[in-house]
Amino acid sequence: MDVIPARVFPVNAEALDEALRHIETQAAALGFNRSVQLKLVLVAEELCTNVLNHAQHAQLMELQLSRDEAGCARLMFADDGPAFNPLQNAEAWQDLAPEDRPVGGLGIVLVQGFCAQVDYSRCGGQNRLDMLMLP
Repeated sequence: MDVIPARVFPVNAEALDEALRHIETQAAALGFNRSVQLKLVLVAEELCTNVLNHAQHAQLMELQLSRDEAGCARLMFADDGPAFNPLQNAEAWQDLAPEDRPVGGLGIVLVQGFCAQVDYSRCGGQNRLDMLMLP
């Protein structure tokens, strides 16, 4: 497996652009095609933006990208905000008609749509999402 070391960014608007450039550059370095690169950037943007806009008191975001033996992208995203599992309500909301869904919560549906697998854990005071994206 090819692994790019994890990189930590402050939770602020200026760091968002830097984090997205980092993911795009590293995805290219790992040999992912342009389609996968763009999906990884979109997923990272959604997650970073959510922390920036909604995770009160979050100070840091961490991103790590790797390519496994099967050529799949593995993206790890963590933040030090309050405990929050975005997957908890996503399944229930998917069954509702768009006009009946609560405001918000669609970003994780987008992330799940691009990824074959998304797992949440809370460890060491961090929310962590581990995602698998097929080539």
